[in-house]
Amino acid sequence: MDIINQWWLGLDLSLQIFYGIGIFALFLLVLQSLLLLITGGDEGADVDFDPGTTGSYFSFKGLTALAMGFGWTGVICVKAGIPPLGAALIGVVVGVGIEALFLLMMAQIARLQSDGTFKTESAVGCYGTVYVTVPAKSGGAGEVVVKTGTRSVHIRAFSDCERPLRNGDEIEVVSLRGTAVLVKPVGDSNAAEESSKTN
Repeated sequence: MDIINQWWLGLDLSLQIFYGIGIFALFLLVLQSLLLLITGGDEGADVDFDPGTTGSYFSFKGLTALAMGFGWTGVICVKAGIPPLGAALIGVVVGVGIEALFLLMMAQIARLQSDGTFKTESAVGCYGTVYVTVPAKSGGAGEVVVKTGTRSVHIRAFSDCERPLRNGDEIEVVSLRGTAVLVKPVGDSNAAEESSKTN
């Protein structure tokens, strides 16, 4: 521990910040990846900050990947003699790229989980939770995790509700909508009436 303390105290403030962000984000990404392998992604802890987004760039996993790229790129740049501000700008660019690659990998894993004998129509009448915000009044597609029997699958979803359905909201699949599904919030009688009128 003394060696680590001496190493840390020997760093300037900018390196401490970049190292701190990079190490913490790397730890979170490893932990999330292990949980994904163990649980199959059923208990994801994503927090969707943007109620209008149909992607996952503002999810907890995405932002963690961005932070990891930002932190470690900043360390490399500062050690190469680049000023902290320049290192931060380069870190943002590299972090966004790493985030995009990480989310692409997560999407491929989700698709593999949805492959096999699963049929989208079998999700009708099933319950689940919102994974990526589902915009209000068919303003775009979101993504839900639906439990069908012993498995959980990620499905693109639309809603006819007046409000967006946010990450973690409990939903019921009402019907199919092309290759996606139409969902409504559980326990919301007004939303249920609106959804039934559209069918």
